[in-house]
Amino acid sequence: MGAFNTLAYIGLQYTTAVNGTLMQSSMPIMILLLSAIFLKEVASVKQWLGVGVSLCGVLVLISRADLAMLKSLQFNPGDLWVLLGMLVWGIYSILLRWRPKGLSGFTLFSVTLMVGVIILAPLAVVEMQDKAPIVWNTDLYYLIGYLAVFPSILAYLFWNYGVEKLGAHAAGLFIHLVPLWGMILSVSFLGEKLYAFHFWGIVLIFSGIYLAVISGKKQKS
Repeated sequence: MGAFNTLAYIGLQYTTAVNGTLMQSSMPIMILLLSAIFLKEVASVKQWLGVGVSLCGVLVLISRADLAMLKSLQFNPGDLWVLLGMLVWGIYSILLRWRPKGLSGFTLFSVTLMVGVIILAPLAVVEMQDKAPIVWNTDLYYLIGYLAVFPSILAYLFWNYGVEKLGAHAAGLFIHLVPLWGMILSVSFLGEKLYAFHFWGIVLIFSGIYLAVISGKKQKS
């Protein structure tokens, strides 16, 4: 909590949303590599293929199936900050392997939260010294409430539980669902239209998840 969110938010101030999504989509690859290095869990060909197919689905969604858009992307220092944040999250996911069995998910989250507050509070005080004062209003309260409940509490609890059940290498692939949820929310709340590339992106993402996660579990059973 002290490093991942901070690095990601800093990076997004200096890069585009498309670039940030691309950097975020590298997380499943990082987790597979970290699993091989620290856990000696070498990913299968089917897992790598699943990651590749799913990543293609992400590229279709964020580029709107326009190859010229991908070719025109320019990388910048903000991308490196986001990439470092993804690396931190990958390491965090790997470290969950050593979570004590008797430690409940909410207890682990509470301790992590306290450590994050201790680390970030002094930095926040320093940053506020040379920033404009916060203008409090109803929209800001709603925003802070949403960030506190969903990305900051529920997302961590759900992720920790998912890693416990699936393992970090399998859970990491579900990160590719983030742009998909963004698309669904845009259609639902912002009235954006659905196009053919949305369908193909969805098909590729779920095909990759099936290859890497679901089909592997069926073979083991």
